[in-house]
Amino acid sequence: MTASRARFSLAACALLGLGLAVAPAQAQAPPNGEPPPLRIYLDCRTCDDDYMKQEIPWVEYMRDRTDADVHVLASGEGLGGGGMQYYINFIGRGEFAGVSDTLQYTHGITDTDDERRQGLTRTVQLGLLPFLANRPQARDIQIVYRPTDTTRSPRATTAQDDPWNFWVFRPNMTGSFDKQDRSENYNIRGGLSASRTTREWKLDFDLNGNVRRESRTLSSGSEVRNDRDFWNTSGMLVKSVGPHMGMGVRASASSSTVSNRKFSLEFAPAVEYSLFNYDEATRRQVTVTYAVGINSFEYIDETIFGKMEETVAKHSVDIGASFRQPWGTASGSIEGSNYFHDASLRSLSLGANANIRLFRGFGLNISGNADWIRDDLSTKANLSDEDVLLGRRNLPTNSRYRSSIGFNYTFGSIFSSVVNPRFETRRGRGGPGGF
Repeated sequence: MTASRARFSLAACALLGLGLAVAPAQAQAPPNGEPPPLRIYLDCRTCDDDYMKQEIPWVEYMRDRTDADVHVLASGEGLGGGGMQYYINFIGRGEFAGVSDTLQYTHGITDTDDERRQGLTRTVQLGLLPFLANRPQARDIQIVYRPTDTTRSPRATTAQDDPWNFWVFRPNMTGSFDKQDRSENYNIRGGLSASRTTREWKLDFDLNGNVRRESRTLSSGSEVRNDRDFWNTSGMLVKSVGPHMGMGVRASASSSTVSNRKFSLEFAPAVEYSLFNYDEATRRQVTVTYAVGINSFEYIDETIFGKMEETVAKHSVDIGASFRQPWGTASGSIEGSNYFHDASLRSLSLGANANIRLFRGFGLNISGNADWIRDDLSTKANLSDEDVLLGRRNLPTNSRYRSSIGFNYTFGSIFSSVVNPRFETRRGRGGPGGF
């Protein structure tokens, strides 16, 4: 064995010995026979885990919910003003079995990321206090109340409090340019959305556009171009009808070179029924939506049905379901539509995805979609080879299928409390790459 290999083996044994020496020290029982810290399982996709662990150090974070005293399950839904409302469920396990509570936290669209994580962390702290009351750590906690406004009594926000009358506007614009000796392309996209949401009414308006230009110079010296244009404007008005129903209307106008539509117009009233109360939508939701409307099309090129323009009536039924529970998340939908003037022009779409924890540390991820398409009225009749190769037009098809399946498995230490951010930028957080 060479001297260098011997030194390497000695260093490896030293590191292994150090690891074995350190590991037991971190797993020692609390002194004086006191109960261990409250153990929680943080189940929140949008939380800053590291920040929360640093701000709430008086609990032990577990890697699997079956080892926890409290399962903290957070889910959220978007608000009309562009913010987010979180529902944070505290589900007791073990000695706290049967004990549960739910708190809410809301942030606005103008809140910074730091303000959002502070508010979410503060809400989690409040929810954990009842579970901590009989633990030794409770003696080290102080509760301080600092009212942010002592002049106003709590009440619901009204339109008179808001100079914008609940309206929120979001303009956006993005541009890119790429040029080489034999190729050139640029892409400009932009949009504007406006929304107003109250408990009784919901209004949404969107305007989007995309202009894309590409050119390639072939070895023969000839130039091949691939130009695509798209714009769309849409609006939706919804009226709340009790805790289980809503009625509304949607209208849209658009143009798309890829879809062979010079101009299209749609107007469709709809009604939706929710099996569960809408207040439960962040945890469970099953809805049935029926819509019937008029569609008017003007095409760029003649379609496979020999049309350059047409106006037709259409109706559709959409059944959707979504669940976010301690065992994981699952959602699915089935949608069918049919044109009135020709019963053979119909479509059916099925979709489902799930992320399920089957047993300790093991999660299964499944997703799939299937579309049976018999109602694409706008497909171009005679597609050229360039249309096919460059994707300048949608290709005719009667079906489309997509699926994926995967799993993740984690084993080892049951604890997940330590935060150590050293060298994190070298693991993909925007730094200069790994070793």
